[in-house]
Amino acid sequence: MAKSDKGRASAGGNNANCISRLFQIGSYGRTGLRDLRSPLLLEQPQGPSFHLADLRNHQRPPRLPTPLTPPCPDMPHSHHSHSGQFCSHARDSLASVLQQAHDLGFTHFHLSEHVPRANFTELYPEEVSANITPAALRTTFSAYLKEARRLQAEYTNKGLHVLVGCETENITSPGTLDYLTEVLGSTPETKPEMIGKGVVDYIVGSLHHTHSIPIDFDRETFDRSVSSFSSSSTHAAHLQLIDQYLDDQLEVLHRLKPEVIGHFDLFRLFTPSLKIRGEKQIWSKVERNVRYAVEYGALFECNAASFRKGWNTSYPAREVLDLIQSLQGRLCLSDDSHGVHAVGLNYLRLKEYLIDAGVDTIWYLEKDASQSPAGQDKDGHTRPTHFARGTVAKPMGPEWKTHPFWTTFTASLESQS
Repeated sequence: MAKSDKGRASAGGNNANCISRLFQIGSYGRTGLRDLRSPLLLEQPQGPSFHLADLRNHQRPPRLPTPLTPPCPDMPHSHHSHSGQFCSHARDSLASVLQQAHDLGFTHFHLSEHVPRANFTELYPEEVSANITPAALRTTFSAYLKEARRLQAEYTNKGLHVLVGCETENITSPGTLDYLTEVLGSTPETKPEMIGKGVVDYIVGSLHHTHSIPIDFDRETFDRSVSSFSSSSTHAAHLQLIDQYLDDQLEVLHRLKPEVIGHFDLFRLFTPSLKIRGEKQIWSKVERNVRYAVEYGALFECNAASFRKGWNTSYPAREVLDLIQSLQGRLCLSDDSHGVHAVGLNYLRLKEYLIDAGVDTIWYLEKDASQSPAGQDKDGHTRPTHFARGTVAKPMGPEWKTHPFWTTFTASLESQS
């Protein structure tokens, strides 16, 4: 990303400040790893109710002030995160997660809590044990939106860009996405790219099920999902699962046009060495989905969570990553953190993986301060950089690989250990 000489001088001064600031982080101490699972997950909150209509109409969040100049301009970013306050399999409060991101020197840290699920059959074991209902999940999601907007305003004033988003599901078709459209205050007539506008800033397009069975909960449940496909062997059944996953993924892209594509190849979570390029039908669907997302300008997250799952690559693995690059797709960084302990976790490994893959440009989302119509300011490949829900995609060139953040980030992690 080209800068003027004046801009370079300014950035250099800020980078020096960044180094000084991050070496002092140890004085703050490390936020504990307590399980701060919110009572919101166990019972419905008391007091005045909160409605999405408040966000859309009467209590739309005020326009945020322009963020202060961050200590490390434009770096680093995460587009996918959760907290134990609003997610039963995560840890810590949303505020403590954002504070950790701020202390580690993040300039962009975006929130993407899981969307509520509509049916009792879709609850996870820990939710059933806690007597959580689909209605309680919806109440919790509304509470998340309210708290996220409050923290967005607070951290904007501290120089941290925060977008309020959500991460999708596609458990049954068309019911899951019909329900999400309603939850986000939209109607069946709403254009895909406009669904949730005024309620969320952006959407992470993900799925975690095939045949309505989770594929990322544990190995036993994954095997059950594989077994739900009739085939002559486990391997062949797994390929059928992948085929179905890709069709379900395309439905998410068609129905929502999410700004960020979440963990593209989650279907091989428990088989990270599985190669799919040689599977003609599957690979044609991979290409189909990637091309569709590239065409409307989506960002494909490079998700560091896979490293803590035992992978040697991020999501997506190398063959899909190479395809995205060959089609001039946009890549962005995500930690998919589920608590303070995972903010920026394995980002150094993610960096080395992407450098080894020849990634010269990474992208990130910001609030669209220009209020430009969606589709304006197209890049050199004629794809829009402005999105209808109110964000803009910005590139960062090869300088991302040598940015001072990587040095100061290592020091800040050591100071917190």
